[in-house]
Amino acid sequence: MQNPQERLLPRQTDHTASSLLFEALSNKGMNIYLNSQTEEFIGKTIVEGVKLKDGKIIETDFVILSTGVRASIGPFKDAGLDIGRAITVNELMETNVENIYAAGDAAEFDGNNYCIWPIAMSQGKVAGCNAAGKKLKYEDMKPFTQLKIHGIALFTIGNIFAEDCDVLEEFNKDDRKYVKFFVKDNIIIGAVVFGDAALPSKVKKAVENKVRLSLDKFSIEELIKSICCVS
Repeated sequence: MQNPQERLLPRQTDHTASSLLFEALSNKGMNIYLNSQTEEFIGKTIVEGVKLKDGKIIETDFVILSTGVRASIGPFKDAGLDIGRAITVNELMETNVENIYAAGDAAEFDGNNYCIWPIAMSQGKVAGCNAAGKKLKYEDMKPFTQLKIHGIALFTIGNIFAEDCDVLEEFNKDDRKYVKFFVKDNIIIGAVVFGDAALPSKVKKAVENKVRLSLDKFSIEELIKSICCVS
């Protein structure tokens, strides 16, 4: 059973981008059911439909299940390791047991278990170095979401729900493009980009490298220009 949601990607993006995504997908002929829960699949030998909790039946012969990722930590439960959502580690990827390290999908760092490849690679490098005797600290990567469908581009990165920072946003109703930046101490800590396929790579680089913007007075145009000048 999935939890009902009032909008698309509520944990990955803001209300405006969610609405734009809903609109874009609907324009492609997709039927989207929000605030809905699956009750059961209908059909004896093959799927013939999906029944929602409110009684509505959607006729279909094809179903995709998206259930998320959960670390397989069963083999380690009796090893004396601290385990939350996964095996708890510090910035050296050390567990609470000496000389045992964990990384990637099996590791939980600072309360997070992302289960995505770039973070697994970075944590694995840190764990390997420290296991070999070379001290290396892990810096938590900024998670990002990138959705590309023909004619649709959505990108988010970092903290897009921050409150103690400057927020700059711009929405062009004509071309349905939307950008939003969260800036703290002249550093972008989060961003949302919809409808622009070229800008995300520059934004990602600026956020991950913690580029300090040399702007006296922020405007959305100046900020984007500054990002695009980052080498």
